[in-house]
Amino acid sequence: MAYLNIIEYIAIDTLGNATDFGNLNNATIYCASCSNGTRGIFMGGSDTPSSNVDVIDYITIASLGNASDFGDLTDDRDSGKSLSDGTKGCHGGGPSGASTTDTIDYVNIASLGNATDFGNLSAATQSPSSCSGNVS
Repeated sequence: MAYLNIIEYIAIDTLGNATDFGNLNNATIYCASCSNGTRGIFMGGSDTPSSNVDVIDYITIASLGNASDFGDLTDDRDSGKSLSDGTKGCHGGGPSGASTTDTIDYVNIASLGNATDFGNLSAATQSPSSCSGNVS
């Protein structure tokens, strides 16, 4: 497995290949992401085969460049999933240490800071699915 810090983007209104956007702060795998259309958030992941991270990075979508530190999840985990309603970004599930978690965290995407406990999934899940409704 390759641990990468590469961020790529595509112009959705044009067919074509991905283009370099910038870099995350750390090379990881299995991080989750969401956005509010202005800011993109990258949450959790693993930076070695045996080390999960609690890192949250962000980018400003309108300008190419490297990610900056946003804050931290409530615990280190990978393979969780994220979603957004345009205001809050939520991250749920994933392994944390030797066990799988049912934790759901949230951040207010417009303001930097650590994640806060949102609630719990109905069961501890390694790699849940996620989706959100249309944001107006």
